[in-house]
Amino acid sequence: MDILMFLGGKAIKNVKGGNTLEPVKQKPKPHYKNAKSAVGKNINDVGSIEGYEIRFKDDGTRYLKRKHGMAGELDQLKTDKDGIIHNVDAEKKKKAKKRSKNKRDSWTKLQKGNYGEIKMHEHYEKNGYTIISKNPTRDINAKGHHGIDGVYYKKGGHPPYIIGEAKYGSGGLSKLSDETKQMSKDWILSRLGNCLDNPKDEQILRYLIRNMSDKVGFELVNVSKNGSITIKKLKG
Repeated sequence: MDILMFLGGKAIKNVKGGNTLEPVKQKPKPHYKNAKSAVGKNINDVGSIEGYEIRFKDDGTRYLKRKHGMAGELDQLKTDKDGIIHNVDAEKKKKAKKRSKNKRDSWTKLQKGNYGEIKMHEHYEKNGYTIISKNPTRDINAKGHHGIDGVYYKKGGHPPYIIGEAKYGSGGLSKLSDETKQMSKDWILSRLGNCLDNPKDEQILRYLIRNMSDKVGFELVNVSKNGSITIKKLKG
């Protein structure tokens, strides 16, 4: 019968039939390739984490530290009193997102409209378009405006010109008292002069719109509370 003992914190056994002491073979602790895969694990059960060092405090408890030069690349990890690993940066982002969501629930109608326009501008800019309409909304608390929400241009784009109307939520297009529909050809042409700074842009767009050219597109951009975008192409 083998006798199991602990010596210096390590398990050893007295081999049956002899006086030889041998260390007990322990299962190697796992290596984790990233912080996400290590979250929720007990640090005492972790062998290593890519990009992090496991260090020891004066009382012998283990803690994690990002390797030199990795602070800007990796999330910060910490352990709680029970040794469970937490992603500090991810938890902060989650809390900030929740605060932002709660804040959006209390927005006024004007703020919601501004948010829709801001996200629309960001969408087209990310796709290589330049805003050529004047005074684009950039502030959630900006004063409201009437008319075209955004005109965009991209050389070689498909199409090169886009006229966009932003709506927060699932809102649709409205009609004037004379039955003129928002984003219709007549509605756009009557507002184009007040929307553009460059007379050349106005001249080009008026020609394209009147001739129903495929070089200009008309799009309704619905922006949800969480910032996701749905685009509907319009006939103009």
